[in-house]
Amino acid sequence: MYWAAWAVLLVTTVVMARFKRSPFGMVLRATHINPRRVNAFGYSVFRVQLLAYVFSGVITGISGFLLANLTAFASPSYMSWQMSGDLIVMIVIGGIGLVTGPILGTVVFLVLEEMFKGITQHWMLLMGPIIVLIALLGKDGFSWVKRFKRPDVPGRQPAATVSAASHGAPVNAPLGAPGVAPVAGETP
Repeated sequence: MYWAAWAVLLVTTVVMARFKRSPFGMVLRATHINPRRVNAFGYSVFRVQLLAYVFSGVITGISGFLLANLTAFASPSYMSWQMSGDLIVMIVIGGIGLVTGPILGTVVFLVLEEMFKGITQHWMLLMGPIIVLIALLGKDGFSWVKRFKRPDVPGRQPAATVSAASHGAPVNAPLGAPGVAPVAGETP
């Protein structure tokens, strides 16, 4: 069962990473940002959101199957608000929007929980302020890992070109061209 759970986690992580970069994943993110514009491009916002909901339900069903198989019992307490709250806290700690964020958040949450349980039986009093600090200070949880500069990928436009296009300038205009505003933090 242990190796089956690891295999499912690995496959799900790879599928989600590919899904996020797929055309449908990009349309889904665009639907979250500006549904009217996505609708103007000819995509049905309702269908896109429905497919995402179904995909989420499939992944949740697989994880529920693994949990029931592990415990050999399906308790109604699995549907309690505390279980849902723990799962949401794990996602927030890891960073929303990252594929590996929930995994990192789960590890951090469980390590802190076990560490605080060894100190006191009222471990939630210690865990609460830490979760609030993570939510307030690190808007993206521990997603600071993604802030490291990635090497340029062939075919990706540099930031100055994207900025120029968003300001109405020609796409390949140099930064100093008329009508091209510099990107925040860059010098013209």
